[in-house]
Formats: sequence, C-alpha cells, structure tokens
Amino acid sequence: MRSPYQKTMYACFIGYIVQAVVNNFVPLLFVTFQKTYQISLSKITFLITIKAIPHKLYSVAIPHKERLATLHAICVQISRHISQKCS
Repeated sequence: MRSPYQKTMYACFIGYIVQAVVNNFVPLLFVTFQKTYQISLSKITFLITIKAIPHKLYSVAIPHKERLATLHAICVQISRHISQKCS
C-alpha cells in the first residue's frame, strides 16, 4: 500500500541530497574566493556567521510545530513542482 506522504518523503529526500551537496561544496569555494578575490578566511567566516544569525533567530522565534508545518508545505510544493516537470 502506498503511503499518502510518498511524494512528500521523496521531496524531503531530494532536499537532503541538495543540502549535503551545498554543505560539502561551500568549503571548497573558500579556496576559490581566497585566490580569486583575495578574501581572507576570517572575512569569509565572518560573512557566514552573519548569514547564520537570521536562521538562528528564526529557529528561536518560531515554535517547532509551526516550523514543521512550514517545512511540510515547502516539501509538498517541491514535490508538486518535480512531478509537473517529470510528467
């Protein structure tokens, strides 16, 4: 029997894969940024820290259930988009 959340699970799995690629690819860009733009690692780290602050504030400000509901809605939208493109 097929789960009613099968498409949601597929969308979330794709999200996990994309997240893994992004998380492993960005550190490789540090070297490129250093060489191409002569940006020091401390400045790159500072930029990443500044980027992470709004995410942490969001995590603290929004209750866990609301974040899960939002994540589910996003996964459903991604799943719909993918299924439209594949059909």
